[in-house]
Amino acid sequence: MRPESRASGGIKFELIASSQAPYSKARRLPPLPLQRREKQRNRKRSSLTHEQILEKLKRAEQRRKQQEEERLSKITSKERIDEVLNVGVQLTKEKREKHNEKMDATIKSREKHLQDLQSKLRAQEERAERVRERKKSLNRVATIPEDQEVVDRFHWCFGEEEKAC
Repeated sequence: MRPESRASGGIKFELIASSQAPYSKARRLPPLPLQRREKQRNRKRSSLTHEQILEKLKRAEQRRKQQEEERLSKITSKERIDEVLNVGVQLTKEKREKHNEKMDATIKSREKHLQDLQSKLRAQEERAERVRERKKSLNRVATIPEDQEVVDRFHWCFGEEEKAC
């Protein structure tokens, strides 16, 4: 018995019930997980012998030993990792020390440079002060009434109007 159905697009198709066609090519759903487990349990329980059980126990013991060895190897590898980390920490400390030494050297050279500049500025200021003092002393000398005539001629010759003397 094949009931006919119609899709919304006007296409006809036939539905076949799985109970009516036992050897159909349609895909079947897998059995439920619990049913699978029960089948596996039933198979294992009935077919195991005393020797097979002992063999399984030996394999289990070997697996435990292998796992223990893996744990030990991981511990030793962790120790190696710790050693590598310690070496890395030491290298970073050395780099920091070198960096600090370089920074100290640059700070010292900068301070020396600034001190040199300050001493040059002081020397320049002292020279300027001496020039100012000389000017003042020349002005004092020129303010004497006898030399006033010389100063007037000087201003008249080299003054603002630049006349020929």
